[in-house]
Amino acid sequence: MEAEVGAELDKMVADGILEPTNESAWATPIVVAKKAGGGIQICGDHKSTVNKAVLPETYHMPTIDEAFAKLAPAHTLSKIDLVKPMIRSKSAI
Repeated sequence: MEAEVGAELDKMVADGILEPTNESAWATPIVVAKKAGGGIQICGDHKSTVNKAVLPETYHMPTIDEAFAKLAPAHTLSKIDLVKPMIRSKSAI
């Protein structure tokens, strides 16, 4: 799996998603997850870095009954696996 992770990180650098750096106050460990289709998903484990600096926002978490009530009129539900769905901004590695 190490070679697979290295290849994926190299691809993310080549695509401009990640930027190599020698050190950073915001550097964070990565978590690698196997995807159902056989690929891997690389995620940042921000609990030890970024999360300490973020102010939490509170909002109402719907109960399961409220969630199902909103889904009730739906005729079709689907699962969409977009390519790299968790990538929203550039990060340093």
